[in-house]
Amino acid sequence: VMEIDQHAFCHSTKLKSITIPYSVLRINFDAFSECIELERITVSPNNQTYKDIEGVLYSKDSRMLINYPAKKKDKEYYLPEEVAFICTEAFKDNQSLEIVKIGDNVTALSDYAFKNCTNLTTVALGSNVRIIGKEAFANCKNLAEFTYPISLKSVSGGYGDYGIFVGCTALTSVVVPEGVTALPANVFYKAPALMSVSLPSTLTSIGAHAFDTSAIT
Repeated sequence: VMEIDQHAFCHSTKLKSITIPYSVLRINFDAFSECIELERITVSPNNQTYKDIEGVLYSKDSRMLINYPAKKKDKEYYLPEEVAFICTEAFKDNQSLEIVKIGDNVTALSDYAFKNCTNLTTVALGSNVRIIGKEAFANCKNLAEFTYPISLKSVSGGYGDYGIFVGCTALTSVVVPEGVTALPANVFYKAPALMSVSLPSTLTSIGAHAFDTSAIT
């Protein structure tokens, strides 16, 4: 086997573990989508493209976190410092995680990265996150603390798409720190419970639909 393609194991709801052989050169980002019972991904140490760290799938150089199994039971997870990119659906559907700490080398959170992580309460983003994908935190119903990164430049998904905080019913307030000069378009679009935002004196522009359909009145 050299490639595991899109949706290869999608909806394999009884799959609990999988071993990636040395021969695999490419794994599509959503190969394990909806594998809600997956506890562990193991990669052959002879594989030259991928590896696992305690059951989590990474690129061989640790720069990409590809898949954190939906049924992995840790309540806290600190990403290795080498990680620069969190792939699409990386943490999606995990029901155990409560706290995630993301290092300063991470520059992007892809679409749906933490979608449906319903017990997630705190995400500490590093100082260099520039892009957050659409629905990155959708339906994280217990997410109450969000550290706004000074470096954030854009969020994915245009007007009419779901925002990054859609369904986050516990996120009622956000502090945007001093030093931030612009809020990107759609950043708090469809954040249903957001009632209070503290803005810094350094802010000079607010993007289109930044607070559209939030609870701010």
